[in-house]
Amino acid sequence: MLPGQLAIKCDDFVSKDIDRDSHFGVGNMKRCVGLTTQLEQRINIHFCVKLGWNFTQIKTALTTAYARPLSDSSVYFWMKKFREGHTRIVDLHRAPKKRTGRSRRNIRAVGDMVTSDRRMFVKVMSARTGIARQTIHQILRLDLKLVKKSTRYMPKDLQTMTRTGG
Repeated sequence: MLPGQLAIKCDDFVSKDIDRDSHFGVGNMKRCVGLTTQLEQRINIHFCVKLGWNFTQIKTALTTAYARPLSDSSVYFWMKKFREGHTRIVDLHRAPKKRTGRSRRNIRAVGDMVTSDRRMFVKVMSARTGIARQTIHQILRLDLKLVKKSTRYMPKDLQTMTRTGG
């Protein structure tokens, strides 16, 4: 049996592993189609591992059956999972990465440093606060509305006033 012929059973496996309504909203249909193809390929990898196929055989079958097969590293990853006895074809849910860079506390800390010394380097601010340099640049530009003129950070409004002479 070729892996492409197993696609019929994909809906049975998908409905057991994930709740389509919670993962796929109406706006995410394109993503749903791509994910369904990935899930089909994982099912096929699972089946091929049970048949005792090696990597080359599985990768050749996936390349033949799908226009966009999984990458080599993904195939290796899923082969390893299925050989270890895992049966789920869906990744475990992971918590999203916490965004802590531009928090109110960090904005206040950077603002205090800039008001105490307008000539302070971003590299020094980063070392003192532990915030990434790019994040400090974003805080200065977007949150504090400051721009760098020569070697000092100045309020954006003050810059326009000095241009007009007022």
